[in-house]
Amino acid sequence: MDKEKLRFFERLIRLFGLEAYKRLEAAHVAVVGIGGVGSWACEALARSAVGRITLVDFDCVNPSNLNRQLPCLYKTVGRSKAKVMAERLQEINPWAHVEWLNMVYTPTTAPDFWNLNPQFVLDCIDNVTYKCHLLNYAREHAIPIVTSTGAGGRWDPTCIKVCDLSHTKIDPMALRVRKKLRRDYSFPANKSFHIPAVYSEEEPVKPFELELEEAEAVPSEADYEDADVYEDVQKFSTGKGRHAPTCGTSSFVTGAFGLVAAQQIVKLIINK
Repeated sequence: MDKEKLRFFERLIRLFGLEAYKRLEAAHVAVVGIGGVGSWACEALARSAVGRITLVDFDCVNPSNLNRQLPCLYKTVGRSKAKVMAERLQEINPWAHVEWLNMVYTPTTAPDFWNLNPQFVLDCIDNVTYKCHLLNYAREHAIPIVTSTGAGGRWDPTCIKVCDLSHTKIDPMALRVRKKLRRDYSFPANKSFHIPAVYSEEEPVKPFELELEEAEAVPSEADYEDADVYEDVQKFSTGKGRHAPTCGTSSFVTGAFGLVAAQQIVKLIINK
């Protein structure tokens, strides 16, 4: 066993034990959506000795990400979120295998994702249609998955809870997801989904109106490191899956969401 590596993860092993550490080291976790929740989650997974991490996100870093997303630094604006985050995770844990896909997860692109054979999946997708497709595929193929619901418009990280997706309270996104899963994918009406959900029982805050002197520039094809995804990005960004108006956000809530979600994934790995 690599003694140098053990020095870096000594405190983790003291908490979980050597056998649990070995399970983490052998696990392959995919995080879909590297935003306010997903970025903090995948950082925690890298610091928890997960041996293989796949990052999926279609977007590039933009200025409005600064208040809540780890990939966003002043110098990274315009770069692929997934690639920036992959580079960061590799520096945190150089023993891990970190890969990234600069794409929108959709029914069309799903085979490219699932062909990587992730053992565990963390869903941080904002688009309800694509989110439900991901959750249903994982359920049909018995792939352990944890989902994050709406973190926007919240102030209080102490309101974050975890329960089965079928039993969340207050959260509007979780309600929409449940309805669609039951209507379109035959999820049970009165039984558990067996999908852990990270959600908040805080009522979302209505966003303040904001008039900027100059509107944020819409990314062009040239702004994407992988121009092949630009067309899909445009379809996604202008589609009905986006929330409007834009919710306010805070790093202490989105970050807490991500850390709780990572803990749920780690628990699944260790218990398996």
